[in-house]
Amino acid sequence: MMEDLGAKKSEAAIVRNIVICFLLLFALGSVVTCIRERSLKKDGKLVSAKVIDYTLGAGNRTNLTVKFDYNGISYERQAWTSVRSDYWSLLVGRSFPALYTEDEGVIMLLVYPEDFKKYNIKPDSISVWVRDHLMY
Repeated sequence: MMEDLGAKKSEAAIVRNIVICFLLLFALGSVVTCIRERSLKKDGKLVSAKVIDYTLGAGNRTNLTVKFDYNGISYERQAWTSVRSDYWSLLVGRSFPALYTEDEGVIMLLVYPEDFKKYNIKPDSISVWVRDHLMY
């Protein structure tokens, strides 16, 4: 009977530790996102980025690759976007406004009106293509 009680306490401790790990990972992800967004708001430079490729996989293997020029240099980077990954295939070959931070090397595509508002940028107009293909 004492062994059963000890086993239950051990299982409860394992579950508690797993929950704590998930909470810490969530908190860390939230902090990283806040830092990225603050950097884009403060230091982001408006560029035009062309989506050249995407990969859909598990975990960190999901990427949207863009190409853009900044200060006369051509860059190819993994981009952030608010567009759901199921629609990424529709983005390939298209150019979008984007914010780029040179210090952080972060680039964020601006596709939806909400993206522009989030970074206090007035959109010229929403493209007919975005309205017809990506508006949710």
